[in-house]
Amino acid sequence: MNPKLVVTVLAVALIISAAANIYIGVQTFTVSVGGDPYKTRVDMTSVLSEVQAKVDEELTCIGQSLIYAAEQLSSAGLTGAQVDVILSALAANSSYIIDAGTQDMNCVMAAIQPSTYSGSIGKNVGEQKWLNTNPDGAITPTMTPVIPLIEDLTGVAMAAPVFNSNKQQIGTVSVVFNPQELLSDAITAVTTDPQYEFTAIQTNGAILFDSMGAEVGTNLFDETSNTEILTVGSKIAQTSSGYSTYNISESLHKQCYWTTISQYSQDWRLIIHHTI
Repeated sequence: MNPKLVVTVLAVALIISAAANIYIGVQTFTVSVGGDPYKTRVDMTSVLSEVQAKVDEELTCIGQSLIYAAEQLSSAGLTGAQVDVILSALAANSSYIIDAGTQDMNCVMAAIQPSTYSGSIGKNVGEQKWLNTNPDGAITPTMTPVIPLIEDLTGVAMAAPVFNSNKQQIGTVSVVFNPQELLSDAITAVTTDPQYEFTAIQTNGAILFDSMGAEVGTNLFDETSNTEILTVGSKIAQTSSGYSTYNISESLHKQCYWTTISQYSQDWRLIIHHTI
């Protein structure tokens, strides 16, 4: 199917989905920036759909690479020269992966690549409570929320169980990646139009990306006292897609669309903002 047709269909579907949600707007404004208000809203949903598709594609790539590594480690084990080769290849599969490592059943880092992060070997990564350890069926990676990492970073981890030939779990394989860079590059690849601003949050309000400068890992609901932003933020956290307006001040009004990036047990809300 023609990619442009797919994006157009997604944009129309998003508008229909947004219309079905409860409309939150303290006031309704006429778009004064960019001319035709309908055209602006269609463009917003089209851009949002394209960014969503790019992020989904990259997350799927990381997840599939993790599955392949877990299958290879089934015979290679968790440590050794062959394991380092597997982990190096895994880390190289995406420019957003910071490192790739194996962990034993006590959640202790057994091996890691690149070697610049070898100081993490022997450290406990903490309980991997998001992990799917079902030995039957296909290996399914699981993604964490934004968390503090043993590499002294804040980021997202994706992990998969490693089973031996007897279907006994011997450990896990994981990657750590930077969601801010991933989202930023996906957005820039679609649009550099300065009239659009973007935010990505978890459903608990934790900020994954914000083109307006909010720090990754901080919480939307802790960062503002603006009741309208809090009301819209609450609706965004509770519903998978929609449209709303809100006031920054008496003279600054904005509209936004949002959609959901749902991958490996995590939901990210991706939001596009526009001044009206």
